[in-house]
Amino acid sequence: MKSQQWWLGVSAVILILSTASRVWPQQVQAHETALELKVDAADVVVRGTVLAVQGYGAVTVKVLETIKGENRSSIEFADNTSTDSNSTEQVYNNWRTGGYEFLWFLRKPSTGRSASYPLLGSWIDVIPLVQDIRPLTPKPYNPIYPPAYLTAELRVASNPDDIVAVVRKASSYRAGQKGECVVSGIAPGCAVGVPYRMVVRPGDGYVQFVHMPADERMEALCLRMIQRPGELWTIPAANSSSAYNVPDLEKPSLVREQGVRCLRSFRSEANIQLLETIAKEGPPPSTPYYRGPRYDPAAAAVETLKSWGIKVR
Repeated sequence: MKSQQWWLGVSAVILILSTASRVWPQQVQAHETALELKVDAADVVVRGTVLAVQGYGAVTVKVLETIKGENRSSIEFADNTSTDSNSTEQVYNNWRTGGYEFLWFLRKPSTGRSASYPLLGSWIDVIPLVQDIRPLTPKPYNPIYPPAYLTAELRVASNPDDIVAVVRKASSYRAGQKGECVVSGIAPGCAVGVPYRMVVRPGDGYVQFVHMPADERMEALCLRMIQRPGELWTIPAANSSSAYNVPDLEKPSLVREQGVRCLRSFRSEANIQLLETIAKEGPPPSTPYYRGPRYDPAAAAVETLKSWGIKVR
């Protein structure tokens, strides 16, 4: 029973109630975090193995590579995210015995909060650099690790070497500008709506969400979705499900509307001009007898411009 309650709690963190459109019933959609955002949100990122488990959530990691933060041979952190300390220790001890490598994303305690350890972490937020983590992790914990991860370019990374390369590149990236968005309590960064096929573990609904760093990497994705919406239907999918597929005539509108909403975080003269042009397009053509949600990039552009205090003529 405890394990079932735990899994329901994790599911609540991953999924959130939202709506696919103004006229579509409320649904549970997935929120996934891009690899680049995982790096941005962490104070320390290392590649390493579990060296020791001291109990009470204290873990020592043997550092094989420091990707972000100060170089050191080992690092200690406290796992304060689990209420079941025995199961948590079992997880870490299994990993220590196996000797396998992981990427560890660690953070400093929040300001004003006292802590016995200078860093905090969670076994939920590590990335195993092995093809199959299930033999190393007791049930019901092993289902939380996805088989692949998304990049800020919506590329699917599943090979450990590829994942590490993306994380290394992200750690050296210096954003030239920062956007603004309403940060949700589910994950850091800004949520960008994408088609169902473009998240690893989709929830319900035609639109799912990927959380991105609020900088020019996200803006580039917004513009790509507006200007080249077909790419999100032809690039490799993040999952193999055929659920929530939309008719071909609706596909560009779905992606472009989400791109327009994404662009709301990046007000500039160029983006104002772009949205003013889109606002004049009028309603897009629709598929006869299609009963799914309708997407309207022009209406979304008008809404975004109004949020910037710009009147649409």
